[in-house]
Amino acid sequence: MRIEQSNLVAGFNVIELIVVILLLSFLAVTTLPRMLADDDAAHAAAFAGTVDGFQTGLELYHAHWLHNGGAQAGIALDSFAGLRATPQGYPHGLAARETHLPVLSRDCADILDQLLQRDGPTEVADSVAHAVGRNALYVAVQAGNDCHYYYLAQTSHSGATVPMFSYLTATGSLTTGEVKLP
Repeated sequence: MRIEQSNLVAGFNVIELIVVILLLSFLAVTTLPRMLADDDAAHAAAFAGTVDGFQTGLELYHAHWLHNGGAQAGIALDSFAGLRATPQGYPHGLAARETHLPVLSRDCADILDQLLQRDGPTEVADSVAHAVGRNALYVAVQAGNDCHYYYLAQTSHSGATVPMFSYLTATGSLTTGEVKLP
């Protein structure tokens, strides 16, 4: 009985390796821009969802305030974790204030957190300049009688353009836009 030995070597030759590397390179070049665009779209959708949720929360708050008599400014609504009402029936914060308006950035952060029933606290800043470099989802800034919310989940470096929305406490309305961080 004779046993034949085979000189076959298992594995890839150089040409096969080059073809595989070229195919992987082509796939990387064609899919990377799509993946990066998906990241931008995800951030835009997250911001839009927050704005829509905030608007819905405002409308529910105002309807609840009207249902409970409506004419009392400063009343704390238990169903909204104690958020207090402005004279027009929109939330101004958790703390009792004579003016019934947000006077601190913390008031604005409380409004966002309570309307959206968020677990993590929204960060606060005295101005948009103090929001630069923050590692936060949102930074709340009180400005006059209104609240500004800056979305910093994507970027927060100086010179970056970030989405933001403003809550106008007198009317319960929202405006959206973008701002360039100083």
